[in-house]
Amino acid sequence: MKISVGWITRKRPAQFVYSVCSFIQNARQPQLLELLFSIDDDDDESEKAIKDMWPFINLSGCKVMIIISKRMGYQNMDKYHRNAGKRFTGDCFLMASDDVICFTDGWDEIVRNAVKPHLNEPCLIQTNPVEDRHKFWPTFPGITRKWWDVTKNIMIYTAGDGYLDEITKELNLRRIRPDYEVHQLSRNAVAKRSKNWTEDDETQKEGRGNRSNICIITGKKRRKHNEDDGIHTKARDVENLTKWKLGKDDYSWPKEDTYQQ
Repeated sequence: MKISVGWITRKRPAQFVYSVCSFIQNARQPQLLELLFSIDDDDDESEKAIKDMWPFINLSGCKVMIIISKRMGYQNMDKYHRNAGKRFTGDCFLMASDDVICFTDGWDEIVRNAVKPHLNEPCLIQTNPVEDRHKFWPTFPGITRKWWDVTKNIMIYTAGDGYLDEITKELNLRRIRPDYEVHQLSRNAVAKRSKNWTEDDETQKEGRGNRSNICIITGKKRRKHNEDDGIHTKARDVENLTKWKLGKDDYSWPKEDTYQQ
């Protein structure tokens, strides 16, 4: 069983490198991992970080896919995930924040043993960093390939972890909870400095640090954290997942694509 892990990052090279290498180093079968890196076409720092990691990645035997797109910004996080969803080839897809660090040796075997019996179902894979274990929603979410095959979608707005929790509850889908230890650097910064990121960088100011309704990239009104794009909607996901539950396969997917290459 192949596990795909995806990172969306922008100009946070140190955290990104720590995160990726921790998952590789602690994997028992790194040759069965597929790593997907989503970066913007103007992000030289992340591109350099990938080049610097390359000798280590190459030695590990991991497969890698680099997805370079036009800058869509934090408000379009769902589109970055959908871009990766279109390309991952594993039996499941885990969506790591670029500052999540894995501490468990053999984490991949733990995930594999938890997920493998349910590959024929659209399941939510819920992992929470130690700092977030009091939360009921998955701050480090994942899906089985069946979820993608049924919906051709992962999330419909920026707050995708909340969306996946919501739709899983509403449709009574299976929730898989692999038990391994990850930490999130930004959550440790919360305890130490009352901040929600390791530093007030460009990513923070564009995303959670932006309290206005104006996008700092375009200068125009930005999407709300729970606003879909009008094409990929909850109603469509519910329709397709309900069809799966009823044993039907006449799924309805958008004719118009919002992917940016």
